[in-house]
Amino acid sequence: MNTGAPTSHSYRASAGTKLLETDISKGRRELVTEVLSPSNTAAEIRQKKKLCLENGSREFWVVDMDDREVEVSTPDGRTFTYRRGQEIPLFFAPGKNISVDAIFKPE
Repeated sequence: MNTGAPTSHSYRASAGTKLLETDISKGRRELVTEVLSPSNTAAEIRQKKKLCLENGSREFWVVDMDDREVEVSTPDGRTFTYRRGQEIPLFFAPGKNISVDAIFKPE
């Protein structure tokens, strides 16, 4: 019986390019992204990041649309901020990167 609840998600950068799979049935997401909005508080972001990284996420990205930068945090406590002109290495696609400029490119 199909309950309508997905057991996994695939995220794609472009048609035919599989970037990431997550297992929702286990509650684990390897990559979590949070897009900042005016309603976000610093405490809320810290809490979400801590919760995700302590429960199996490999990376937690905070996307700042205003400053056009991406903060990438890992479970080992490292945090990197990527800005225009830089590329973010993709842990789920060894040897592949995504440019910050591509993330903020208008469609």
